[in-house]
Amino acid sequence: MGADPSGYELKNAVKSHLQAKNYTIKDITESGPIGYCDVGDKVGAIISEHPKYIGFVFVAQGWE
Repeated sequence: MGADPSGYELKNAVKSHLQAKNYTIKDITESGPIGYCDVGDKVGAIISEHPKYIGFVFVAQGWE
């Protein structure tokens, strides 16, 4: 799970919801948002290494 500045607030809301349901979360942007390209690269790399993981990417790119 990760977010750029535009998706950071939504990511935190989804993260809180999932944690309340006892899901384990790996948040690559826990300390703050990063650029959308880096979010995609990092989340993609993690789910490529762990096929049973589900990745969430919260970015504004492409929403227009």
